[in-house]
Amino acid sequence: MGVGSDNEGIHVVHVDDDSAMVELVATMLSREDGAISVTTATSAADCLEILGVEGSFETELERTVDCVVSDYQMPGMNGLEFLDELRTAYPELPFILFTGKGSEEIASDAISAGVTDYLQKESGTDQYTVLANRIRNVVEQRRAQETLESERRRFRSLLGNSSDVIAVLDEDGIIRYQSPSTKRILGYDPETLVGETGLDYVHPDDLDHTREHFAEFAEGDANDLQRVEYRFRHADGRWIWLESVTNGRYHEEAGGFVISSRNVTERRDRVTELEHRRDSYRQMMDHSPSPTVVFDEDTRIRYANDAAAALVGVDDTAELLDADVLTFAREDDVPVARERFARVLEERRPAPRREFEMTTVDGEPRRLTSAMVPVTFDGEACGQILLNDVTEDEIRWETLERSRRKYRSLVETAPDAIFITDAETGEILEVNDSATELMDADRDALVGRHQTSLHPAEHAERYARLFEEHVDAGSAVTTEEVGGEQLYVDTGSEWIPVEISATVLELPDQTLIQGVFRDVSDRRERISELKHHRERLGEFTDLVSRDLRNPLNVAMGELELARLESDFDHLDGADAALERMDALIDDLLALAEMGARVEGRDAVSISDVARTAWTAVDTGDATLTVEPLPDLRADADRLEVLFEQLFSNAATHGPTEGSDAISVTVGGLDADGLDSDSDSDSSSDYVVSYLDDRPDRRGGDESSAVSDSAAGFYVEDVGEGITSDDLERVFEPGYSTAAGTGFGLTIVGEIAAAHGWRLSVTERDGGGVRFEIRTDVERIR
Repeated sequence: MGVGSDNEGIHVVHVDDDSAMVELVATMLSREDGAISVTTATSAADCLEILGVEGSFETELERTVDCVVSDYQMPGMNGLEFLDELRTAYPELPFILFTGKGSEEIASDAISAGVTDYLQKESGTDQYTVLANRIRNVVEQRRAQETLESERRRFRSLLGNSSDVIAVLDEDGIIRYQSPSTKRILGYDPETLVGETGLDYVHPDDLDHTREHFAEFAEGDANDLQRVEYRFRHADGRWIWLESVTNGRYHEEAGGFVISSRNVTERRDRVTELEHRRDSYRQMMDHSPSPTVVFDEDTRIRYANDAAAALVGVDDTAELLDADVLTFAREDDVPVARERFARVLEERRPAPRREFEMTTVDGEPRRLTSAMVPVTFDGEACGQILLNDVTEDEIRWETLERSRRKYRSLVETAPDAIFITDAETGEILEVNDSATELMDADRDALVGRHQTSLHPAEHAERYARLFEEHVDAGSAVTTEEVGGEQLYVDTGSEWIPVEISATVLELPDQTLIQGVFRDVSDRRERISELKHHRERLGEFTDLVSRDLRNPLNVAMGELELARLESDFDHLDGADAALERMDALIDDLLALAEMGARVEGRDAVSISDVARTAWTAVDTGDATLTVEPLPDLRADADRLEVLFEQLFSNAATHGPTEGSDAISVTVGGLDADGLDSDSDSDSSSDYVVSYLDDRPDRRGGDESSAVSDSAAGFYVEDVGEGITSDDLERVFEPGYSTAAGTGFGLTIVGEIAAAHGWRLSVTERDGGGVRFEIRTDVERIR
């Protein structure tokens, strides 16, 4: 049985016929020495069975027992008889006789029988301390002996199977002996080299220094080992590197100098490769974009790359060499940094990454992170610092934090209700104050709920599909209706109509949905009112087109018959009145249609539309000039009607008898409010704007937001002009200073307002009228 392999634990088998005693001893030994574990037996026969002496197999316990402690006086077999039986199987197993039956005779017999140690039982607990010490001593002695025997066996094995070439050379350098490993290492049969001169196989370039070293071997101190490396010709013709070692002593029994040589070709190749890698690493550090510094035990800079020089603010790395690396650290950081540097050099372990501040030679503060590792530089233990300038990152982080705070502030103060929801689970994670007001519930009552619970229960499935569509869309989505039905939130006491704008927020570890809920109760009321207004407008147009026009058509027909059958001059006046009534109905219908909201706009050419409208109006001898104009986003049909009405107005208010024919000009207005044509004649200071107070007729109050100096176009005529009094009433429905219905310019105003344009009119210097239409730049293309 060998001693257990665990160098720390000691396994003891204690044998005593007193069961209380074995338990006590086990407890006391474990308390005295935590490394001792005890297996108990109450008879020698039980112990022999445990150890496998009586059986035919070896147990796991048997292989790990380090010592046996036995009482002397036991029934059936006393301690010495037990020892004699045990020694037949385990002659080297430590055995301590621990007995209360003490006498010189027993002690003498025990020593003669070969017990490892003898200890007499006494009263008190000190005896267990002594016993624990005795156990450890005998076990450690046994372990030391086994270790020594193992080393001896290994040494003999190494000598018998050495991988080195052992040679004996006489005083003339003639080989007298070559070991069997010669064949394996050098490729030669050992006997073929015996009688040869070893230097004959050395590479010519290495011959001189090898000869000198072998001469020194013979003349040197016999107690000093000497080494030499050289290239030796292998039997296959290649050169291999050998390292030869000798102490220079002439061995009489060997008949010469004993030289041990080994093949170090691989080591030399590794050294060469290491040198190559070192050069490559040096070049990599030289050209690395990361600042790198190497310091010695005095914190003096031994190496710095160009990136480090640029970081510090010097032109050449030579300016940093021999400088104290702590020069650039903040004064408060120097003690901690010096301690970290010393620990890296002493313990030869990397230091954790750390963030700190430094100051460049120009006094500029920089924020850095550093990683520090131990290195060998020019054969000296040094430390290497790898730096990373995070100043800009810190600035970006602070900017991001400000943005986050601003975002949180915007969310918290937003007038619309905002719900932040987990895209995967649908759980509400955060709400703002407007959300609590909308739902008439505290924040705690909303956070943690599923997003579908905000809506009427009977529509839960529909809202769940809507939520999934928002997630799948991955971008901002605004929805007020699903399947033609209005969206609602259910506060528990009422349903509130809402418009939902959902945005997907992709975070590193989570996807969120930001839902903005806008209460559209007022909007729906306005829509209802607008719908009602349009219905009444439809009834009105039906009335005009059916109840007025039909009788008018009958009257005109009857008038025509009367004209054919009779010759009454007063019928001409009736005819003119009927024609005026027909024109009035046409204008009323146009006014109702043209003032409706413009829902869609296309890019149209102002010039082309103006020319087309000119051909549709009876303008007599009037002339039209159209300057180059950009495209405009508008309803082309209504824009054409606008030009027709303006051209018709110009023709109606044309020159007086005997004056020249009127001329009409359509030109552009720059964003600064000036004519595109610098030669255009300016208008007077008196300007009247068309300001409709019915936003439902023109798509909101867009025109009020258009500046007086915005871009656009104008229509002006050179005619009879208009007085200031007439100018103030020019847009009044039904007002006219000449033949006509008086609704033409009202229609123009309604079309402009429906587009969100600003319309104004002024008297032109030199006679005539100028109409200006302006819009925002986005609608000029």
